[in-house]
Amino acid sequence: MSSGAATALLDAAGTVLSTSTHGVGFAWTGHATAANFTGGDLADFLLGGSVGDTLVGGAGNDSVSGGAGNDSLWGDDGNDSLKGDAGNDQLFGGAGNDTLSGGADNDTLSGGDGGDSLKGDAGNDQLFGEAGNDTLSGGDDNDTLSGGDGDDSLKGDAGNDVLYGGADNDTVYGGIGDDSLYGDDGNDFLYGDAGSDQLFGGAGTDTLSGGADNDILYGEAGDDLLLGGAGTDTLSGGDGSDTFSGTATEFDGDTIADFAIGDTITVTGADLSDINGATASGTITLGVGQTLTLTGISTASGTFAATLAGGTTTITLVAPAGGDGGGGGGESAAPAPAPTEDGATVSRTTTTGPTGQPQQTTVIQPVPAGRTDDPTTPNADRADVTLVTDAGSTTPALRASLPTGFGLRVEGASTRQNKTDALADLIARIEQKTTEGSSQRTEMTGIGQSFLNALSADSQLIVKTVTPSVATGSGAPGTPLVITGEQAAGHQSALVIDTSGLPSGTMLQLNGVDFAAIIGAAHITGGAGRNVVTGDDAAQYIVLGAEDDVLRGGAGDDTIGSEGGRDILHGDAGNDTVFGGDGQDFLVGGTGDDILRGDNGMDAVFFSGTHVSHTITRGGDRTLTVTDRTFVNGTDQLSTVEVLVFSDRVDLAAAPDLTAAGFDEGAYLAANADVAAAVQGGSFATGLQHFRLHGESENRSPNALFDGEWYLTHNADVATAVAAEQMTAWQHYSQWGWKEGRDTGPFFDQSRYLEENADVAAASDLDPLSHFLQWGWGEGRAAYQADTTAFG
Repeated sequence: MSSGAATALLDAAGTVLSTSTHGVGFAWTGHATAANFTGGDLADFLLGGSVGDTLVGGAGNDSVSGGAGNDSLWGDDGNDSLKGDAGNDQLFGGAGNDTLSGGADNDTLSGGDGGDSLKGDAGNDQLFGEAGNDTLSGGDDNDTLSGGDGDDSLKGDAGNDVLYGGADNDTVYGGIGDDSLYGDDGNDFLYGDAGSDQLFGGAGTDTLSGGADNDILYGEAGDDLLLGGAGTDTLSGGDGSDTFSGTATEFDGDTIADFAIGDTITVTGADLSDINGATASGTITLGVGQTLTLTGISTASGTFAATLAGGTTTITLVAPAGGDGGGGGGESAAPAPAPTEDGATVSRTTTTGPTGQPQQTTVIQPVPAGRTDDPTTPNADRADVTLVTDAGSTTPALRASLPTGFGLRVEGASTRQNKTDALADLIARIEQKTTEGSSQRTEMTGIGQSFLNALSADSQLIVKTVTPSVATGSGAPGTPLVITGEQAAGHQSALVIDTSGLPSGTMLQLNGVDFAAIIGAAHITGGAGRNVVTGDDAAQYIVLGAEDDVLRGGAGDDTIGSEGGRDILHGDAGNDTVFGGDGQDFLVGGTGDDILRGDNGMDAVFFSGTHVSHTITRGGDRTLTVTDRTFVNGTDQLSTVEVLVFSDRVDLAAAPDLTAAGFDEGAYLAANADVAAAVQGGSFATGLQHFRLHGESENRSPNALFDGEWYLTHNADVATAVAAEQMTAWQHYSQWGWKEGRDTGPFFDQSRYLEENADVAAASDLDPLSHFLQWGWGEGRAAYQADTTAFG
């Protein structure tokens, strides 16, 4: 309806029997099938039935109630009230000051713009306040709350909850249960309450209070106030001048992990002034049987200063005379005289690594202009320095090639490690370069662990922290620093590369490096080898080479791409540009407004939400605009992609252009630029002619949903027959495969299509894929993923 308030009466099947725009109400009477309804421009009342409904309030101050079933409720404009009731519901407030209540079961609530009130009620719920000053309450069970922009108030209530304040100044309460609280940006107040909680202040001047039980508090950036409260707590202030506060009873048994010069301890109700001027130690006695532990503090740290005023003792740390109070670099051997290698000055020392094990530290001074090149090294225009050589080999297992102006510091074990030791070392190195409790640490360590887990049990790895540098006062060198790893079965390299100190535009190239975690606003290109690369929250440019790569941009406005291969590319958070290059690629924009370009090959884009929660606008020249109505993923611009994958179904980017059974002329030409040019130049009359003469035997895909490479990988008998030139993959599927129930690729589940379409199943002479392309898509029938691992 376009105007007025909506009143509608439906029968038990969900059919509208009568409507009116004169009243303020909507009657939804006991229907037993799913229904879709959109209210008018005034105040509507929409009530769902016993199954999953989609109800949209439209403009005006609406009241929308889902009833039983898994419902999708949309308030749109106005100050709306949405109630999910029973079922796993999705509620979207839209613009205005909305009130959302999930009801029973596991619900997702998104407030949208305005000052909204969200209540999860029972079930494991997800609440997103989004823009405006919102109030979020998780209710029972284990909930996830995210405030978004604005000064928000978050309460986890019962259950083990995860709460993110988001931007601005937030108030975050954990409630009962073992909760994780994140203040994020702004000056936040975090209170753990009952349970063993973890609190992360994030940026800004934050106040963290653990409450009851054994809590862990991380102030992180800014000048923070940390109060452990009751229980045995661990407190870490992080960057800035932090204050640790409590009574002697509250501090008893606690540990302050990073007390340093500039920080303050205040103990209320206790006179500890007798330690004033005493040599610092790792334990402060608070009273009889009461102690506070200070990790990392020793007699070499200086002295305590302690003053009593108003019944409160204030304790600070004073640097030793002639010292700065800082720690040493952990080196256990003096550097040897620095030799030169290929004209570069190189030093190697033994130091202590992040896991406490010995490591080798190699420092290469910035390469000077006019260096003397060693003609036995591979690059005349770069200084080639060996970083690791395997026992019994003369070939470098890891080498750095530095152009003029580049320097490098490399830290790590001098020999390869087994999977178990490599995992511990890699995680520790990522943790050294990321903030404790941050999403980037969680994501990067998780991807590193997944990379290690996928390797064979007998794999041997080189694990290093790599920190490039440039000569003091100089800009970015004009050519990239190249790091080359050995490409051999069972031998992998995993690097943490810190580019945060480099000037803008500095370039690095990775050849044969299996895994890299990138810190800072890097410009990374990939050469030879298959790479797995993950970035942090800086704005990065990472474009990999012509192998099957996996790339995650992390937060920040990134440019992510690959020149070729069967790639998995995630933009992650931020407004990213993601492109696939040659080959069949899988693209994920993540949150933000992204530009996604598939390029050559039958490419697919994944969206985390449902099909109905997105608006798809198809433009000319196979371009699309996809908008997430839940405001999670933003608005994405797509081009040269063929498949859209949502959490509940698969869609095609463009209507099928069939010129023969199962052959999509438009998709084939869009995915094969060489064929399109040949057709335009007159070498072939059509794409179909090329496919029949050459493309089929080259295992090119005749449509968006048949994946020849996947088909052969998952059907070894067919791969054997194709290798013997007995048939092609498409020929096998067309004549035998569909009758045998074989899927065509990751994005078409043949069995489910037949289960949901009895008329197609009854037509024994018609293969399901051809039906979907010829008729099913146009009739609105759904396709589904057959292989949910395609996007990693």
